Amino acid sequence: MTGGNRLIVPCMELIRFYFGSSSNLLHKLFTGPLREEMLWSEKSFDPATKHLHIKLASRISGASASDIGRIALSREAWRSAAGICASCITATSQKRTAYPYTGFPFTGHTTLQVSGRWLSFAGEPNSTFVVYRINSCSHRFPFETLSYEVDAFKAQRATTKTAGDGGGNGAGQWTRKSDAGKPTVSDYDPDAKKSGATRKIFGAAKFPDLSHKSIWLEKLDNVGTSGVFMKHADGSIEQVAFGEGGHSGQGRETDIVHAGVERGYEPGKLKLPSFVTCGIKMAMERLLKAEFKMPVFAKVMLAPGSSAPVFPLPRLVDEDGVIDPVTSCSNADKVIRKRRACFLRFEYESGELIRFAVVIEAQKISQPPEIVILRRVELAEVVKALNG
Repeated sequence: MTGGNRLIVPCMELIRFYFGSSSNLLHKLFTGPLREEMLWSEKSFDPATKHLHIKLASRISGASASDIGRIALSREAWRSAAGICASCITATSQKRTAYPYTGFPFTGHTTLQVSGRWLSFAGEPNSTFVVYRINSCSHRFPFETLSYEVDAFKAQRATTKTAGDGGGNGAGQWTRKSDAGKPTVSDYDPDAKKSGATRKIFGAAKFPDLSHKSIWLEKLDNVGTSGVFMKHADGSIEQVAFGEGGHSGQGRETDIVHAGVERGYEPGKLKLPSFVTCGIKMAMERLLKAEFKMPVFAKVMLAPGSSAPVFPLPRLVDEDGVIDPVTSCSNADKVIRKRRACFLRFEYESGELIRFAVVIEAQKISQPPEIVILRRVELAEVVKALNG
């Protein structure tokens, strides 16, 4: 700051703002000396076009792709990220209390929008500004375009036998554990039998430089499935995981990601499958008959954890592992595959929400798509609707 004034930014706020795009990224930075394979397995950078392609490490969300891209290309950013755990290790090795230390992940000028308070210093009033929260940073990222791949961590495999299980050969089978009570935060490892979950938080864009840069997910077909839900004998639905795993806690692994502003796509500006465009038309006609005030607008929403508006439906299985055909469809050649779906948001011109809905591909090509009204944009809501 100029004029002899000072700016004080707490290290924890630097960590939150510059590396808090997902909780799994923060977890990596706090749990051991930083190594490249903790954040990415492959990267390539074209100096001429300044295009960066990166394959994110296991369990890293695409929401952190730009932050990791900066770490991969900038020595200052790497030093800032690596210093978080290194400072804690240094302190504990000297038998001191560990306080994470880091600096800005770049050098040079930037414009910060912050919230905080002026304090006096050395008898001078309003000479020191203490930052409570950074809201925006204008510093440029070291790439012009970014493409990334993600690991199919949502299809993680979970243990099927525990020490107390009797018999069996340990082969894969559907397993479950009840999620009774309200969600809680615990200090234990999550249950590997439960599939991971993603929870998005929305807010203003943190980095204006990214608003005009192209960032996209590649190899959508390799991202994994939309998950698996089990239908219990009492009719309840629970999302589960399948296969091998390592932990047996009571909780479900949850990755909290910063999604910026809520992402919606105008249908007229987005190429969509015919079943989606047909479903939007059908839904709009129903709203018109319901005598809602006009005009009404439709927006396409992203499914939780998805980078594409159209997604395959999760599998629905019973406790014996038998797949319910309600989540599958057949084409003209009678080839069975997963049905697809797309979340919709209907609102007035003012932006006021009317309702959420999902348009689901028909099970036969001769049938119209299904339109289901939802309380919120969640895969579990779609599965419950299909289950009746």
